[in-house]
Amino acid sequence: MWRFLPNLLLYFGVIGGLITAFGLGPAVRAHDQNVELHRIGKRTTAEVVSVRKEHHSGRYSTWDEWIPTTQQTVDGQTSSTELGRYSSRDEDAFHRGQRFAVLVDPDDPDSVVLASDAARDRVAAQLHRSVGIAIGSVVFLGIGIPAVVHRRRHDPKLQRRREKAARQKARARSAREKARLG
Repeated sequence: MWRFLPNLLLYFGVIGGLITAFGLGPAVRAHDQNVELHRIGKRTTAEVVSVRKEHHSGRYSTWDEWIPTTQQTVDGQTSSTELGRYSSRDEDAFHRGQRFAVLVDPDDPDSVVLASDAARDRVAAQLHRSVGIAIGSVVFLGIGIPAVVHRRRHDPKLQRRREKAARQKARARSAREKARLG
């Protein structure tokens, strides 16, 4: 078991790195947008005009996600925005005609975030999770890479393989040399 631990740490680090590569950027953008709109956004009421069902299937499971499209008016300008960032697996989370408070960027009416503290906390938690995964993957890689290198340098089984390969290479070289001279 213990000899697999370095590889396991390395695999966890790589998997965490991949998750970070695809998850940290969107989490940072969502957080930045949320913070910015809480600072400069205009508060208004949005109404859900439609809810789109999106079906997902993975290797071992399938699930449905409901994504609301809202209509809001700011400074006399009405816009519709699909709030994909706030999708839910709960079918009853959004329904046509539902109203809730949103913050809208006055310069870009398509930039909308929910105004509730719960939505703000959800975005912050997503960012914290992504940063935690990034830190964890750095730790796993920081421990796993040196452990794998150390094991490969000092493992007697691998040393015997290297010595055997070196002997075979030397025999092949001497055979080529004899054939060239003789």
